Amino acid sequence: MSEEPIYVVTKMGETVQQELEDQGFRLPDRPSVEPFLPEDVTSLPDDDLMDLFTTFVGWNDYAAAQAALALITESEMARELDQAEARAWRTVEGKASVSASKAHVNGDRDVILARAKVEKARAYKRLVTEIAERYERDSNLLSRELTRRTSQEIRKKRKWN
Repeated sequence: MSEEPIYVVTKMGETVQQELEDQGFRLPDRPSVEPFLPEDVTSLPDDDLMDLFTTFVGWNDYAAAQAALALITESEMARELDQAEARAWRTVEGKASVSASKAHVNGDRDVILARAKVEKARAYKRLVTEIAERYERDSNLLSRELTRRTSQEIRKKRKWN
């Protein structure tokens, strides 16, 4: 059995993306360089801090869009699993016990494959959501540092006036 990529944009994802584009919205492109948060953001010069903040916001936007697409993918994979299970239930012998019927459905090749796709989609969604949340936390940290510096500058100007 060949491995499918862990994440595939589904028909529904493509349809939704197209509908968004038709309304003038565009999902963010993948930023070019992945940022890293230095141990001490207070030591960054102002321009570098702002550049880093902008980079983190770009990655946060991108990751959040990917998390939304991953949610759509997970939902679509879950629907495909439901359909595979329904098809498998139709092939159950009429006099089979409940346990035997469930075993038959759970052992069905299409059900097994569909369940694996759901699990992959769920795992990917969880990871990409965590990444988006990390970028958001890091963006917020940088935003607080920018606010602190701005407030500090305002206090200095008031003191001198």
